[in-house]
Amino acid sequence: MERIRQAEKKARDAYDLDKTPYFPTNVEFSFQEASVFRSIERIIAYQRIFAEAVLDAHLTEYLTVDPLAVLSNEAMLQTVSRNTWTLTDELWRGYSEILRNEPSSRSARCFLASHLKNLEQFPELESWRYPTANRWTDFLERMAEPDSEFARLGHLHEDTIRKTIRARIRQFQDTAASRLPSQMAGVGELQATHVSATNAVVPKTKAEKVDEFLARVLSETGKRVNRTHIWKLAGHNTARQFEYWQESNAKKATAADEINFARILEMAPAKFLDDLRKARHFSG
Repeated sequence: MERIRQAEKKARDAYDLDKTPYFPTNVEFSFQEASVFRSIERIIAYQRIFAEAVLDAHLTEYLTVDPLAVLSNEAMLQTVSRNTWTLTDELWRGYSEILRNEPSSRSARCFLASHLKNLEQFPELESWRYPTANRWTDFLERMAEPDSEFARLGHLHEDTIRKTIRARIRQFQDTAASRLPSQMAGVGELQATHVSATNAVVPKTKAEKVDEFLARVLSETGKRVNRTHIWKLAGHNTARQFEYWQESNAKKATAADEINFARILEMAPAKFLDDLRKARHFSG
């Protein structure tokens, strides 16, 4: 366990170093929209590398001690998958939160530094380096929309980490199978006990639950609805709280959000459409 802990720490240190040029607190970070999106793509790539390192730390240990477990111990594979997912999800949510808040944080620090007359000590607080409050608020509101570029990148992050987990497990399973001597198990027995990497359990995100609900509505009613219909039925005028809830943003999503949106996802599709029509949010 100590080797795993040290390996995870090493992976986190490497990620922290790699992310520096693309992190919002960096003095050279650009808040221009195109630059923000490029930085997020780099963060996704480095979080993929981090996930691979975490998986390697755990699976290498099992491969050394009990290669058969890598092939057949479903509970172990699920635990490793969930651990990797949780760690990368925490990194993703942390990055997103800092990105949202950094311009206002710099503005507040700039005000204080100006008052203390030591602004020259903090080049990152120069006003041209970060957007005005109005411009950043406009950007965040647009990025909270379900079809925004930020939403697309969020889905890309989820898809990237899931594929990474499954691919890495498959790679270690192939190695484990090659190491097991033929006298330990016949080909048939190995096939019988083999746990598919595609079955490695990664907890469903709220976004995936929403996707499943929308697909169920279409399948059962023939009516195509989208995320906007969900947050409007919950009584919101913008997508902001829905996006906070969907991202599991512990600081911004409320208990009421959890209750309201979860309740909608548990509705029968026909009832969902009926309520939308009654609220005049859907005419189809």
